[in-house]
Amino acid sequence: SVSATGDYYVKAKYTANPSCAAIETPDVTITFSAPPVADFTAPLTACTSQVIDFTNQSTGAAALTRYYNWNFGNAQTSTAENAAFQYTIPNTYTVSLQVSYNNAACADIATKTITIQSAPSVNITTPSGVFSLCAGDTLELGVDGTFASYQWSTGATTPTIEVDQPGNYFVDVSNGTCIITSTVVIDELEGPTVVATADPVQVNEGQSSQLTASGL
Repeated sequence: SVSATGDYYVKAKYTANPSCAAIETPDVTITFSAPPVADFTAPLTACTSQVIDFTNQSTGAAALTRYYNWNFGNAQTSTAENAAFQYTIPNTYTVSLQVSYNNAACADIATKTITIQSAPSVNITTPSGVFSLCAGDTLELGVDGTFASYQWSTGATTPTIEVDQPGNYFVDVSNGTCIITSTVVIDELEGPTVVATADPVQVNEGQSSQLTASGL
């Protein structure tokens, strides 16, 4: 057995026939390194459909490549260094992270539990229920329900915002446990083409003409 890093070889001699030359194997390099220690952070609770970040905090020998194998407790896995995952079914899951060197050498495993709750329904709303605006107009966006915090794609953190451009908008809301995202598309309405006519088109001073607008 060996207990230190170095190059090792085997030299063998056939004792039954001492006249035979000894056989020497090529050198084999054996490296002793500190084993990896698996560790990660994760929330204790989260909601269905919430993107959950699992942050790897494992340690090991700096000179060796570490390999990661996540198991999220529902037959789903990942080999990313830092994992992100969404659960669809409320339950309590045991999440494990295995860290090893090449060929699963010196593997170590860390486990933690996470409780997944049903996420409340969140929808972006407008006062009129219409999700379109005309050029030059503004539209108020809000959400159904009351939440602890709001983070809109515009950067606003208020329960409602006003927008004046068409496009995609989303909001992340939190009820203190879960972060839920809702997205909406605001369309632009084409403005009407208004045509004004006069009958007759020419009048003398003191006379009148009937003006008519069409296209509204």
